[in-house]
Amino acid sequence: MSAEVLGAVTLSNVATDAIIEDEYGSSWADSGYRVPHRDGVTLDSQAPYGPRTIVLKTVLRYTNSSGTVTHTDGAAGHVYENLSLIRKEFNKGSGLVTFTRTVPHQGNVRALVKLLDAPVPDRGARHVVRWIMTCPSGSWQDAAQTSEATSSVTTGGNTRIHDPIIVFASATTITHTHADGLVETITAAAGPTYPVTVDVGAGTILDNGSVDVRGDVTFSHPWWLRLDPDGAQTFSGTATIKYRNRWA
Repeated sequence: MSAEVLGAVTLSNVATDAIIEDEYGSSWADSGYRVPHRDGVTLDSQAPYGPRTIVLKTVLRYTNSSGTVTHTDGAAGHVYENLSLIRKEFNKGSGLVTFTRTVPHQGNVRALVKLLDAPVPDRGARHVVRWIMTCPSGSWQDAAQTSEATSSVTTGGNTRIHDPIIVFASATTITHTHADGLVETITAAAGPTYPVTVDVGAGTILDNGSVDVRGDVTFSHPWWLRLDPDGAQTFSGTATIKYRNRWA
């Protein structure tokens, strides 16, 4: 078992095995619309990705993390305790929990997930439990954030990055040209106390004093800024871009 961590729980401490049995989804949230008397479907290129379903199978330990039976209720007590430790992580705060793992080629990645249903015990082995989770963003992302100047942004991954962070040091205009020729323009006007931080994923625009200054930043597209996966990004203008590569 690689280094899977769910919230504050290292899964190897509560399970002898934890594997992702299935993943599906992350298609377009809007599958398109039909036009009367016209063949085919028209796709909305602005539609965000839909959620991704992740099925995690755990083989719960009959022991503590050291492999010793110490529970007052014996081995069965450890099974229920370990089940409870995992379940508890899904019931904190907003209900979204960070699930991290190490994957060949992708490295250390994470997904923000929540539980879709009660944990499902295996009929043949009650200590084998499946967790059906949804990842609202539709993709995994690098566990570590990358920060680069616009002049040297080079992404990885295989999925569009829809939630970068832009930090403007002063009033300026930046443009981003996609590989297919689409151009996005963002203008930060004079007036706010710089730096100004645009968090695309959170939908916030704050100045250096955490004051909302969304009226001072304008965008050419309703999605603000997206980055293409796996390649050098073409920008004009100067700002800092923070992002996590995304993986489907």
